[in-house]
Amino acid sequence: MATQASESQARSDVAARVKRAASTLFYQRGILAVGVNEIASAAGATKMSLYRHFRSKDELVIACLEANVADELDRLRAIARQSPNDPLGQLRAIIADAHQRMSAPGARGWMLANAAIEIPDPSHPIRAVCAWGEAVLRSKILQIVRRTGLSRPEALTDGLLLVLYGAAFSWRGPGAGGPSAAMVETCEALLAYHAQGGAK
Repeated sequence: MATQASESQARSDVAARVKRAASTLFYQRGILAVGVNEIASAAGATKMSLYRHFRSKDELVIACLEANVADELDRLRAIARQSPNDPLGQLRAIIADAHQRMSAPGARGWMLANAAIEIPDPSHPIRAVCAWGEAVLRSKILQIVRRTGLSRPEALTDGLLLVLYGAAFSWRGPGAGGPSAAMVETCEALLAYHAQGGAK
């Protein structure tokens, strides 16, 4: 029994290492630019052991994206716990956190959005996971927005996400001196607009 448990733990460790290595490489270089040999090497595993856990590269990409969604949800929940009775403060903290992350050295925007751009076929399973993940995260932010009492919560949520996604891509181009520099100010303008009724 102990041997079986040890073997099971070893298999689980390999899968976790592969997923961590793949997530890092996909984020840094892109899905299409990274092969399974490089992922296996970075994870300290063999190509054969990689395929024991993930039947294809697409399956590994999907596992990484699902893990990314879980991590982003955990991050949103952690931010919300810091000011449980202040949903507007939670939104501002989410905006500040996004600004800090996208301006960090080596940042390449949002993993889900990057994957959706790399895979042009809308019927591809990876695109389906991207759409699911973005819907899950939007739903969580919408819950917070609804609690603020600001007008047209769905429109406000979509407006904030549009700014966050757009700023992330702008940061990768013109950088800090480009349009992304106005990200926080633009989000604040949206909050103020919806506080005043937001064109009901």
